[in-house]
Amino acid sequence: MRKTPPKHQPGRRHHLRHRRMFNNNLRQQATRRYKMLKTLKRLSLESDFHETQLKWLEANAYFQLHQSTLPNLTNLNEFTIGFQTMIYNYFASNFGTINNKIKPDGCTKKSIKLLKKKLKQPKFLGRNNHHFDNQIRSDSKTLRSKFSSSKSSDSTKQHNTTSQLKRRFWWFCKKVFNSTTSLSPSYSVTVCKNYFHSLQSDTHNNKQQQPNWILKLSTPPTPCNKDFLSYNEISKIIRK
Repeated sequence: MRKTPPKHQPGRRHHLRHRRMFNNNLRQQATRRYKMLKTLKRLSLESDFHETQLKWLEANAYFQLHQSTLPNLTNLNEFTIGFQTMIYNYFASNFGTINNKIKPDGCTKKSIKLLKKKLKQPKFLGRNNHHFDNQIRSDSKTLRSKFSSSKSSDSTKQHNTTSQLKRRFWWFCKKVFNSTTSLSPSYSVTVCKNYFHSLQSDTHNNKQQQPNWILKLSTPPTPCNKDFLSYNEISKIIRK
């Protein structure tokens, strides 16, 4: 008897194609939603809004009242976009929005040296002409922010010393030591050689004297305790 061929079943390529189409749709929807949110202004909520229960109850009642105007829940994407739009419009109309800060042109990416050079020309031309006032204010503000950011970055670098030592110890030590200025010794090779040669032929009293080219250490702030430890103190240390 001849065997009946098996029924056609969707293969792996079929599933992969549907998965790619599904992922592409998700990306397109996310891109559209991001472009829509990017054009919106930030909401201006009162400082005590989160602490006022009455305002939350009013907002919740408004959303429940207008829930019937939203798209059908079977289409989840349209329902989500409509619900988010309703929430945004409610808070924007009742509490207002904040204008997005206008980003300056490519001045922020320039170095401090170039910003100073750029600021010289409008300052020179603006002595007798007030048309350059806005440009001077903008460039000066950018330069001040650049200075403040550089100072804050220097302070953060100091706080990151411990983390850098934990992660890349030898690399960080080499970086720090190479950047420091090397100190030359306060004596020459000839002076050092003559001193150690004189120790062999000099009297015993001079052997205990410290040479003048060795810097003296400062006195310690806490005096050293030269007393011997008692038996009880030694036993406590051993028990630990």
